[in-house]
Amino acid sequence: MQMLSTSISTEQRLSEVDIQASIAYAKALEKISEELSKGVLVLTQSDEDIQTANERRLKELIGDIAGKLHTGRSRNEQVCTELLVFALLLLSLHLHENSDQSSLYLSSLRGRYSDIIMSE
Repeated sequence: MQMLSTSISTEQRLSEVDIQASIAYAKALEKISEELSKGVLVLTQSDEDIQTANERRLKELIGDIAGKLHTGRSRNEQVCTELLVFALLLLSLHLHENSDQSSLYLSSLRGRYSDIIMSE
């Protein structure tokens, strides 16, 4: 039965095409990222959220295939992942900007919890 449901031996010939398609998506998304950072990406009232705006612009760049961008990921999964990454970026920025204070705080924790092994 597995032989009937497995297509990897056939699909391996599509590997390069799959990679090139992913690179095309990545390049278009990179262009959208640049437009966002430069403030030239036009957000419209019809964009219900930033994901919709990104997908709309991607469609303008590469056509209807842009609708497949989120295949396999629910909107909730996208938003949760984005919020987590955003929070981690903010935390990283805060720790970097306050590295001296963060080091002192972590050192105080090491002293307070000396029975727990912490790496240097």
